Amino acid sequence: MNRQQRQPQGGLTSRSVNLPPRSANLANKTSTVTKPSASPPASATSRSNRKSDPASNEKVSDSKLEYENALAQLQLIQQKLRQQALTACHLEREALEFYYSHVICFEGYSGEPMPQQQSSSHHYYFNSTIARARQTDRERRATEEQQLQRERCRVEQLEEELRSSVVMKRLEEERCAVRSAEAEKEALERQLAQKHAERNSREEELQKQREKLQQMRREFLEREAGIRQLEIGKRKQMEDMETIRLQLKTQRGELDSAQTELQRREKVVEDLQQTIERLSRKK
Repeated sequence: MNRQQRQPQGGLTSRSVNLPPRSANLANKTSTVTKPSASPPASATSRSNRKSDPASNEKVSDSKLEYENALAQLQLIQQKLRQQALTACHLEREALEFYYSHVICFEGYSGEPMPQQQSSSHHYYFNSTIARARQTDRERRATEEQQLQRERCRVEQLEEELRSSVVMKRLEEERCAVRSAEAEKEALERQLAQKHAERNSREEELQKQREKLQQMRREFLEREAGIRQLEIGKRKQMEDMETIRLQLKTQRGELDSAQTELQRREKVVEDLQQTIERLSRKK
């Protein structure tokens, strides 16, 4: 029996069902069904009829009945899938219509009238809650702008009335006094700036004189140090001369003693020579 049930299912092929485009993914997953394969050739059928017996004919009729039941169930499933797809499409359309009618609007739309409001394909951009809120806000801002303009005109009129009143005359006198005081202040500031410039120039000259005085002091100290060095050298030379004198005096004394010793020895030599001569004469 299992073999008879598998035999018609093995000969089925896939068949797609036409559904709305928004439910194509669901239809692709669940709407794949099978169909019977092509009928066998006539020669094979004649041979099978000749070889078949009543038992085999009964099996074929049972299989055909099961196959027809399967086709009926398949058609029922396909009908349910179509209904579900149509329902999903309807729900999606309602959700999008609600979204377009209550949520979205043009980016940067400030509420002013636009030509696209007359278009049927763009009406939801201007009928949504956000668009209506922006239109209300624009009307409110326009009203506030008109009120502000009226207030400005009223303030300008009040200012004009004040200018022509006694208070404005007094205020004008005060302004003249302030302007004259400011002019005197500017003159004093110019004089003060001039005095500051003179003081700066005097300070520069004084700084130059101080630098010159410091330079002269440095030169004086350098010359004084040079004089001290010369005096030290002179004293050193005088000390050297005194030492040389003492050395000369000592050397002169030594020379005198040496000369006296030389004279004594010469006299001794002379006496010896005379003695030698006398002795030689006696011989």
